[in-house]
This record gives sequence, structure tokens and C-alpha cells, in this order.
Amino acid sequence: MTSKEGVADFAKILAATWKPANAHVEKAYTEAALAILRPNASLKLYVGYVAEKPVAIAEAFYAHGVVGLTNIIADASASGKGYAPGLIIAALRDAKRTGQNTAFTLAEPNSKAIYERIGFKPVGIFSDFRPKPAA
Repeated sequence: MTSKEGVADFAKILAATWKPANAHVEKAYTEAALAILRPNASLKLYVGYVAEKPVAIAEAFYAHGVVGLTNIIADASASGKGYAPGLIIAALRDAKRTGQNTAFTLAEPNSKAIYERIGFKPVGIFSDFRPKPAA
């Protein structure tokens, strides 16, 4: 990722995962673009394009030799065509070049096989807690 436009493309795809789309997500990433684009930033964004249209994203966080991959998303037009796995592989290669020797991600059960083909191995199950809205 090398441009504010790329950050905006990333944010647009991520925001669209909410129904309705979450404008706050786009605003947060847009406002943070300069920090995200710093060469030594611990957050790296990836966007896959087809015919100049953004169709897939991935996000990588670097810390202490570990890269965490999150927000790996392909829009409906790109789903099942290998764009998201391609971004995962690109992120893993970049991480390795910068000394990150361990990677993790949280995978939905329906995407577990994709991660295993890339080389990830399951190590546990995570659960989240979502409190009910106040009545």
C-alpha cells in the first residue's frame, strides 16, 4: 500500500461488510492514512484490484516477530477466485522479509481449508462475547 487512494479503497471494502455500510470505518482509515503509509508502520494494508477496481483486502499487524492477519475479505464479484488467498500470501512474504517469523489469523469455519492450504495449522478455537444492547 503506497497511497491514500489505496487506503480509501481498503476502507470502502471493509465498511461495506456492515449492513448498512459503516461510514465511520471509512473515516477512521482515511484519517489515519498518513500513519498507515509510513514505511515503518506496524499496520500494513493490502488491496487486490481487477481492472482497476478494488475487489479484495487484507490487513497485517506486526509486533515482536509476529504478524496478525485480519479483515481478509473479497467482495462478491471476486469470491472464490483466489484474490484473498493471494493477498494473504503477499502479506506473509512481506512479513517474513521484515523478520516476522510467526503468523496468526482467526478463520471462520467455512474458510479454514483455505488457510490450511496456505500452511496455517489450527491451534484452538476462539469465542467472542457480544453483550446485548441495553433495553
